[in-house]
Amino acid sequence: MAKKSRRQPARRNSSSGPCAGKPVCGSNPAAALASLQSAQELNSLIPAFVCWHWEHAVVSDVPLILKQLNASFSIHAKIDGDATVTAIEPEDLVELVGLLIEHDSEFAVLFCGSLYEFVHFLMDTGRWSGTAENYQTVRRILFDGLFSARFLS
Repeated sequence: MAKKSRRQPARRNSSSGPCAGKPVCGSNPAAALASLQSAQELNSLIPAFVCWHWEHAVVSDVPLILKQLNASFSIHAKIDGDATVTAIEPEDLVELVGLLIEHDSEFAVLFCGSLYEFVHFLMDTGRWSGTAENYQTVRRILFDGLFSARFLS
């Protein structure tokens, strides 16, 4: 007697057009893939980051930092499909930090502090894949954002 599969069938797109009848995978499959790749890249760095963090920490709450980094890089990957967690473009970051400060200065402090520490980890351990100039610019943006957000909160 053959066993029946307990797995539910994939939800199908019922609309007409090129996606009709295909499994639903979000509004943008490329963005979903980029987000997954970003999460995998970040997850591969977590053990080294946690070890580094215990020696060099500015922010003491590692789980909170990791949660913040996961959310940030996931969103960044959806916006910029070829984004990497080991090199951040200053142009993207300055706009994001400005919006965060404008909308939620307390959250901006957490975001800037977490990312500042992570970027420092990347450079300190030789994992930063961007240019030295971008590294300095990113750190300046995060520091200025941290200072501005703290002043406003």
